[in-house]
Amino acid sequence: VTDYPEYAACSYELDVLDYVIKSMLTKDRLSKCLDKVIRAVADKWDNEVLQPIKIKDGYSTHFVKPKDILYIRAQGDYMQLVTLHGIWLPLKTMREMEIMLPSKCFARIHRSYIINIDKIISVTANSVTLEHVNHKIPIGPIYAEAFLARIAFFG
Repeated sequence: VTDYPEYAACSYELDVLDYVIKSMLTKDRLSKCLDKVIRAVADKWDNEVLQPIKIKDGYSTHFVKPKDILYIRAQGDYMQLVTLHGIWLPLKTMREMEIMLPSKCFARIHRSYIINIDKIISVTANSVTLEHVNHKIPIGPIYAEAFLARIAFFG
């Protein structure tokens, strides 16, 4: 939203979604603009979730869909990436894994665990149960408040 109609043509070189001039702003026009923004953000998130992640495991490279990941566990110098289709041992740090994964779907709940939020079956004050996982995953005290606040929005 701007007061400068003369910059409208230039704005599309910057990949803007819409260019609304204040003097022409109506409720309907603003609503259409916001719909474009919401669709663009949703598309970006969907692409992020569907885009396979490249994981090097020894001499092999695997392409793992984020939706297939159950959790990531730190084990000494290695990560254990547990998916619906197997377990991989990528040579990455927890921080690198956090950056690679779509933040919409994953949460760090312990210094040694990142989980796929979409796979949660139940949560207690100190653990999480995930689909296809036969054990509880601990919630670390440092991560508990932020994680529990985040999942409170789902209810």
